Amino acid sequence: PLPHAWRYRNWVFDSFNRDTPFDEFVRLQLAGDILAADQDAQRRADGIVATGYLAIARRFGHDIDKDMYLTHEDVIDNLGKNFLGLTLGCARCHDHKYDPVDSQDYYALYGIFESTRFAFPGCEPKGQPRDLVPLAPQSEVDALTASYQAELVKFEQWEKSIADQAQHLKDLAAG
Repeated sequence: PLPHAWRYRNWVFDSFNRDTPFDEFVRLQLAGDILAADQDAQRRADGIVATGYLAIARRFGHDIDKDMYLTHEDVIDNLGKNFLGLTLGCARCHDHKYDPVDSQDYYALYGIFESTRFAFPGCEPKGQPRDLVPLAPQSEVDALTASYQAELVKFEQWEKSIADQAQHLKDLAAG
């Protein structure tokens, strides 16, 4: 389960309520993060949330890197069924005489999703969130990151000071 899946659900409802044209609705779900990159902060955040369509694909296996091909196959299968009204699974292995999508097209799609960064919410065995995309503008993210890094340096200096004091006390106790 994705802890932020509700954002995508709400985006879908909002899109219907705004009468978003279907072609725009589909484009935003497949490439909203790229299409809205140069927009104002709210449109950029909406574009990122729209790609939740890709983010809610099933995640398979316990090794994120080794088993990622299963996620790509699921995304392609969903894409075919949801937006094309086709099953694309056969094209993974062979061509059919009357299918409009052949193996070459299937692996062209696979290449797109292979180069896509999929977020993991931390439900895997290691439990660490990975590749999550911030909704805030990059300048805000950079400022927060710099502030965090500065605090981290202070903490590391404090930690070293404590370790030095502990070692000094051990040396005194040893005599």
